[in-house]
Amino acid sequence: DGDTSTFVCDTVGLHGFGLPDVEIVTEDEPDEGVSAALAELSGRFFVAGCDVAEGGRVAISDGSTWLASRGKARFAPSRAVIELRRVDGSEDSAMESDEGTTQVNKSE
Repeated sequence: DGDTSTFVCDTVGLHGFGLPDVEIVTEDEPDEGVSAALAELSGRFFVAGCDVAEGGRVAISDGSTWLASRGKARFAPSRAVIELRRVDGSEDSAMESDEGTTQVNKSE
C-alpha cells in the first residue's frame, strides 16, 4: 500500500498560558534534533511568546531549520499548535540570512 510511518512529538501545557503548543511531525524516528527543537521552542515561547509566522521558517541553535504552520493538535487535549517539519538540508540553509527565518538560540 506504500504507507509510511509518521511520528508526532509534541508539548502539552503551553496552551494553559494562552500559547500554542509545539508539534513536530517526522517520517523518521524522532532523534535528538527533534527533542532539541521541542525544548528550545517551547522554552522560547514560554519566555517571549510565539512570534512564528504561518509558513515561516524557524532555525534553532543546532543549525536545523523547520517549516512552521498553525493548526489543531493531532491528539488530546484539543489545542492550537505550531506544527513543524524539518527542512531538508537544513544545516546549510540555516546559515543563510533569510528574512523569513526566525532564529532561536539557547539561553545560557
